[in-house]
Amino acid sequence: MRRCRGFLQAPCSETIQQAIEASLEEEGIGPVTLPSGAGHDGMQFTGKWPMGMIFARSQNGISHNPKEWTTPEDVKISTTILYRTLLKLDQE
Repeated sequence: MRRCRGFLQAPCSETIQQAIEASLEEEGIGPVTLPSGAGHDGMQFTGKWPMGMIFARSQNGISHNPKEWTTPEDVKISTTILYRTLLKLDQE
């Protein structure tokens, strides 16, 4: 499971990223931080709202391609992380 550190055009909120990391750790998943070129997913929020990204694992690392595939189990894990993260952010 990966989380973004931000991209030049769309920096991620440190608060959101910390909540994602804590959620991953609660699920026993070691977080991996990476710079993301997925600016199109967050650029519209820059300067308006804080933003963070949770990346679901794709088989063979294929992304943005017709061969991209994420298993139902990885989708479940990702939605669990999202749910936990939202609960944490709601408590702040």
